[in-house]
Formats: sequence, C-alpha cells, structure tokens
Amino acid sequence: MGKFIFWALVVIVALSWLGSRGGSNSGGTTSSSSSSTKTAPDVTDITVAAEGLVRDHLKAPSTAKFPGYPEVRWDSANRRASAIGKVDAQNAFGAMLRQQYVVIMQLTCSTDFYRRSCWQIEGLTIGDQWIIDRRQTAKSQQPKRTAAPPIKLSKAEIQELQRALVTKGYAAGEADGAWGPVTAKAVEEFRRANNLPVNNVVDSKLLEALQGR
Repeated sequence: MGKFIFWALVVIVALSWLGSRGGSNSGGTTSSSSSSTKTAPDVTDITVAAEGLVRDHLKAPSTAKFPGYPEVRWDSANRRASAIGKVDAQNAFGAMLRQQYVVIMQLTCSTDFYRRSCWQIEGLTIGDQWIIDRRQTAKSQQPKRTAAPPIKLSKAEIQELQRALVTKGYAAGEADGAWGPVTAKAVEEFRRANNLPVNNVVDSKLLEALQGR
C-alpha cells in the first residue's frame, strides 16, 4: 500500500508540474509573435508580487531579504500563481530567522502584473503558520490540527503529497515530509472542494481527485 501511494503521488506531481510548465510557457511574456504586449505574468512579475505580499505580513518588513529565487507556477486557465521561497527577517524579539513561505494568489488585473494590488491572496503560510487561508480569513495563530495522518506515510510520500497540493493551489506548507497542522488543513480543504468527506484521510479517493479523475 505504501509503495502504491508513493508512486501515485509521484505521478500526480509530475503530471501537475508538466501542466503548470505548459501553462507558463504558453502564457509567456507575449500574446503572439506579432505583439510585445504581455497578456500573462512572467516569473519576475510573480516573484516581485509574492515577495511584496510576504513582506506585508512579517513582524519586521523592513528587515526582509529573499535569498535566491522562489519556485514559481502559473496556472493560465485559472489565472492563479503560486510561489515557494525563503525569507530572512527579524522576529518579534529582533532575531533574524530564515523561514519558507508559500503564496497562492489570484490575478485580478490585465496589466502591471508585478503590482501587489493586482493579486488577491488565496493562501499564505510563513514557516509552519497559516497567515491567510483560501477564504481570506486572517489567522491569529496556527491551526490546532495536529493529528497524525490516518495511514502510515513515509517522509518522501508526505513530501510528494505536499507538492501535489501546492501545485493544485492549496498552501500545504514547506515540502519537508513532516505531517503538521498546515498540511492537515490543506488536505481537509482539498477534500471539501472535491466533495469528499471532510477529514485528513489520505486514501484512494483523495489520490484520484488529485489526478483529476
């Protein structure tokens, strides 16, 4: 059972990744070979917007630094983007911390894609804490969902699950292979949106829904 779940998740991530790459390439930076006007955001636009949105929700925004480049996905069909990266910033006690962030956001403008005002946040996590969920509900503290996954999953299997959920537009947190409240909530939200019993069960029905069957 464990091997089946692992390879099913690998296939899901691979297919989702290819689809996202296709969307990004087809959306591109130009609408056609005869026009230089952008009709979709490029990697730089999404990166600038995502980093701005993350900075807005830090304890000390002015101290924020973003090492490297985030992993970016663009869903042209739904005009949704996701970015996974790292941010260095001071916490409430003045200590510099490096945390991973996940941003899921919806494009609302037809130009100036780099502007934060052109994006509506659907999900935002910084470290292991939910800041905003898919219903735009602010979180004063991280969710209390701490139950272990209903079936035994390896670290690699949980990582594949987390990546698959993020690719589908659910802020499952850092793909670290650790089952926690953010991943559990993402599973529940995905099950709710796909008319499955609302719980954190990782079963064949969940895998089929992730595959789009």
